[in-house]
Amino acid sequence: MNLNLDTKTFVVCKMHGLNETHHWTAMFIKSVLMTLPSIAVLVTLLCIKLKHDMAILNFSNPFVLFLFFFLYEISNICLCFMISTFFSKVRHIGGGTTTIC
Repeated sequence: MNLNLDTKTFVVCKMHGLNETHHWTAMFIKSVLMTLPSIAVLVTLLCIKLKHDMAILNFSNPFVLFLFFFLYEISNICLCFMISTFFSKVRHIGGGTTTIC
């Protein structure tokens, strides 16, 4: 969201008639799609069998672990979106996010 405020993309999209809801939804989907590969790699590394059929998380279901990380990432994205609405300038968003989180 910081980049959109800095480059004024959000203002241009509003001038062209894009609804705010569509803009926020697109940003949310983009953020989720960017984090899905890292979650998949993390779950794979945690559940892969290494030596003597032992994994780091040996008795964990990979689907449940993926679901946990996915829901955690969604909550992080929502928190970042919430924090970004409190500030109007990009330099304030960075400092505010660092202070709060």
